[in-house]
Amino acid sequence: MQAVTTNERRRPSVKQLLGPLGVVPPVYWALGVLLILLGLQSPSSIEPGHLLDFTRQAAALGIVAIGQTIVMIAGGLDLSVGAVVILVDVTAAQMINSDPSKIIPVIIFCLFLGALVGAINGFVVTRMRVAPFIATLGMSSLALGAALVASGGAPRGNIPDQMRFWATGFIGPIPAAAIVWSLFILLMVFIVRRTIWGRYLFAVGANPVSSFASGVRVQMVTLLAYVASGVSAAIAGLVLAAYIGVGTLKLGDDYMLNSIAAAVLGGTPFEGGRGSIAGTVGGALFLYVLFSLLSVTQLPIVGQLPYGGRLIAQGVIFIVAVALYARRRRHV
Repeated sequence: MQAVTTNERRRPSVKQLLGPLGVVPPVYWALGVLLILLGLQSPSSIEPGHLLDFTRQAAALGIVAIGQTIVMIAGGLDLSVGAVVILVDVTAAQMINSDPSKIIPVIIFCLFLGALVGAINGFVVTRMRVAPFIATLGMSSLALGAALVASGGAPRGNIPDQMRFWATGFIGPIPAAAIVWSLFILLMVFIVRRTIWGRYLFAVGANPVSSFASGVRVQMVTLLAYVASGVSAAIAGLVLAAYIGVGTLKLGDDYMLNSIAAAVLGGTPFEGGRGSIAGTVGGALFLYVLFSLLSVTQLPIVGQLPYGGRLIAQGVIFIVAVALYARRRRHV
């Protein structure tokens, strides 16, 4: 009996048998299936140019979702990201107002604004012991109200071409927004996987009590996770402001739910302690390919799915993804 047990322990795992394929987040296999279905519906949509365009379209969501992933790994949740996107877009457009000399100072200010929102979220969650759902939902209302007050309900200002290039331009065949997103991915992967704070992030999310007993500054690690989320939302707001070119109060409506959906689809559970930035990237791409597939799908009665159909699909995907991970957790 002991020999059998020893052999079972030595038996290679599925990931070892599959090699590099075994570490690919499952969402990428689902993404591949969606691309096949999209190609069957609209062959031109899977041409190289269109595929690269998906990375441009998903860049802002991917950046927000990475910040959301960091908070979720720490065992939290950030419902203020959509409002921060709106606040930064309105602020950037009005402060720059077509003046290229103001681009750098305003970008720095907007990043500080995102970090401030994240720091307040983190302080309320860690020091005031308010549940993340309540704290960040309240901050969402506060940030959106600030955007309304700052704009007077009618955002003004324009983004100059020098800044718009980084959302609408190309460097060779590659969209500039995709390059911005890729650099952000590399930076966050390095921080999460190669720094002490990144290692503490997983420990705190898995077991904050044990982490505290081991000398980890749990509150500081959690607060910095919310700061990272706020900065990520601010970067996404700048990218979207550059893409649209003007301020708008309806820019971030979908980013709260979709950022959570992208993280969950990528393998980040709500209970914390686990997560993958690579998976979240795949989740963001999955959502945008799905939206594209829905836009070209013809139904016998209603024809092409309207925007309401997209919202229904988002809700179904979110519920199913959460249910699957909850079911897997019960069987662990």
